Amino acid sequence: MSAKPTINQLLRDSYRRVCAPLTIVIAVTVWILASVGGLFGTFEAMSLFVRAWFWGLIVVSAVFIGYGARAMALLSFEPSRMVLCDVVATLIMTVTLAPVVWGIGTIVQSVSNAPVPPISLVLIYIFVTSAPIFALRRFMPGFEPYGYFLDTALSDSEGEPRLLQRLPAELRGEVLRLSASGHFTEVVTTQGTH
Repeated sequence: MSAKPTINQLLRDSYRRVCAPLTIVIAVTVWILASVGGLFGTFEAMSLFVRAWFWGLIVVSAVFIGYGARAMALLSFEPSRMVLCDVVATLIMTVTLAPVVWGIGTIVQSVSNAPVPPISLVLIYIFVTSAPIFALRRFMPGFEPYGYFLDTALSDSEGEPRLLQRLPAELRGEVLRLSASGHFTEVVTTQGTH
């Protein structure tokens, strides 16, 4: 079982994850799809311009609050207690993001006369949307140190290329040469050959 991370480690990790190209690509994709598709009734209620602003604010808020909720859950529980961390992160995300979404909705209502759903419905929308996201992160290699179907942490050698992570610890070093033969690859490092 790994120890709980410190606040500094979590802040550094959260910043790295928020700024990661994959996070940015996913956020922009969700923003475009939500704006054009008009999710949750926004298609009928708002013009494309208003929808784009609305969903842009929601997506940015969700990314930052989501990583904050993840960090708070990991501060509270051991990272290996995956289900508990994900449930707590989902609850934190729901009760934190719902007032933000509802507040943005009321501002949009004053501008475009779009109806705002009751806060209880917003809570349900956010819970139903964020719970699978927190769970799915456990199924994608590299997103979380512990996955639902792994017995141990994925790797303590964060930051090392995956090739080096596959080498025995005593052979890890600067890669000098790679040789491929069929399905096999020979790796020559400053520490030896594997």
